[in-house]
Amino acid sequence: PFQIQVLSKLKQRDYDEINEPKLTFGNEHENKDGQFGFHSISIDSNGNIYACNWRKNKIQIFDSQGKFTSSFGSQGKGNGQFKYPTGITINSKGNIIVSDGNNNRIQIFDSKGNFISKFGSEGKKNGQFDCLHGVCVDKNDNIYVCDSLNHRIQIFDSQGNFLSKFGSEGNGNGQFNFPIGITINSKGNIIVSDGSNNRIQIFDSKGNFLSKLGFYGNGNGQFMNPHGICIDLNDNILVCDHENNRIQIFESNGKYMTQFQAHYPTGIKIDPQTLNLLVCSDNSGAFIF
Repeated sequence: PFQIQVLSKLKQRDYDEINEPKLTFGNEHENKDGQFGFHSISIDSNGNIYACNWRKNKIQIFDSQGKFTSSFGSQGKGNGQFKYPTGITINSKGNIIVSDGNNNRIQIFDSKGNFISKFGSEGKKNGQFDCLHGVCVDKNDNIYVCDSLNHRIQIFDSQGNFLSKFGSEGNGNGQFNFPIGITINSKGNIIVSDGSNNRIQIFDSKGNFLSKLGFYGNGNGQFMNPHGICIDLNDNILVCDHENNRIQIFESNGKYMTQFQAHYPTGIKIDPQTLNLLVCSDNSGAFIF
């Protein structure tokens, strides 16, 4: 078993071979009226795909082949309702954690979309939010949230109790201008898309600044409003370079590797079983590469 685990860790996708998507989905069924706009995407251990449809204020669920299976949510402020859902992740229990952007709260659901709990309100205090976006969990199911207009990252335990925060408004090391995407690598380092600063910042597990990469532009390693972000099994960093219509890929140390085209990408996730890349767009549905 140990040998199998090591081999799986070393699997590496050849990103240079990516050209066209294998599959485009999400622009049918409930979205036949054209009201598809996905801001974030995630996948569970069974290969089911979850996407935040911010136009319809729903979470939509697809199977591993992109076939629509179900959805939950509606516009509003009640439990299980949304106002501009912007981020989604799945914890180790299979619970669905959603950034309910303009309701300034996190909502937690079971794997069927049944409401479990919520936390947060509008404001600047610990545990309050102003237009939250990206969300992820660590190996202990602690919840990390991009508190975008408060220009900080907040960290909570799995129950939603505030643990810590880091960041402030600005363009210095460790400062943010609308952080929008977040992920955690195998070392526990926190990697953040610093959207309006057009860069990626990397922090240790305590929120101490380690390094950064990128600046405004359309060259290799440059960004125009980076959005969603994820890591692969080897801690390579995959970034939705939104307004450059591409995914850029970097080694864990920030060295540029390659890129491929994607239409206004907002969210990205890797399927650890197939190594397929799931990419969503705010105006073009979702794609499997």
